[in-house]
Amino acid sequence: MSGMIRLLPPAGWAMVFAAMTLTGMGLLGIYAGEAETGTIPANTLRQAAFLAAGLGAMVVVQIINYRRLGNWSAVMYFGVLVLLALLLVAQEVSLAPFITPRKKAYRWIFLGPLNFQVSEIAKIVYVL
Repeated sequence: MSGMIRLLPPAGWAMVFAAMTLTGMGLLGIYAGEAETGTIPANTLRQAAFLAAGLGAMVVVQIINYRRLGNWSAVMYFGVLVLLALLLVAQEVSLAPFITPRKKAYRWIFLGPLNFQVSEIAKIVYVL
């Protein structure tokens, strides 16, 4: 399929099944550890919410054809370089509340509830 959106390839369904099986086993392990306390399984519910978000993100990534993003790779690369330069500038000039040090290191950008590490985005953009 040459469009931007495609259905999951056969290997993608196997990955979804494997991920669901492994995370389901992990949830059972967390629940078993909390069941002994007799309280509400808050950590199990929290992990289940993260599981749902992660599986949703995995399906979205599977559906989008990353080869089409190659046309935008130069723009994305330049954007990541700008963000990395911003982290360097933040060491000399205060850019609080957007960039503050964590354990004396300037690696994170804070945008309200969204916190992200620029180097992780740079890894993905570098591959594209």
